[in-house]
Amino acid sequence: GTKSGYDLELLRAVAAAGKHLLLHKPMAYTHEEARQFVELARKGGIRFAVNQNARWAPTYGAATHLLASGAIGEPFWIHHQLLSGFDWFNSTGWHHKLPRFQIHQYGIHHFDILAVWLGRQPTSIFAQATRRPNQVYKGDMMTAVSCRYHDQLQAMLQETNALHPARP
Repeated sequence: GTKSGYDLELLRAVAAAGKHLLLHKPMAYTHEEARQFVELARKGGIRFAVNQNARWAPTYGAATHLLASGAIGEPFWIHHQLLSGFDWFNSTGWHHKLPRFQIHQYGIHHFDILAVWLGRQPTSIFAQATRRPNQVYKGDMMTAVSCRYHDQLQAMLQETNALHPARP
């Protein structure tokens, strides 16, 4: 297996059989591992994708429509905020032991929707990740990510999955 849990030998066999690949996120935990997956798909001549189901959520679909239609004009600043308490109601799942959580399990959806909305990747990213005191999850649950695209376009992702339901 790999750090992401995907077995490279299994992926090689699937690619060699000419079968297309759809993986659950995160595709990989390291850049090198991701490059290996992409290379396997390229060599096998197959399509390879990571499931990004959040882009089809109704709220994101509505925002995508507003942007694509020009109803809100050309974006110059996007602020996305996630406030949730995943640490309190799902602390026994497989992912509560992961060394990284917020960006890999939640933030990846928000990077994807930014790419859909803006049609490009950022030129630079600054990210901070941390934990809440007494948090059950091993990995980070709070992140602040600043994405710069050019002088007149930036996005900020502020996210937490560490809120307590009794103290929103």
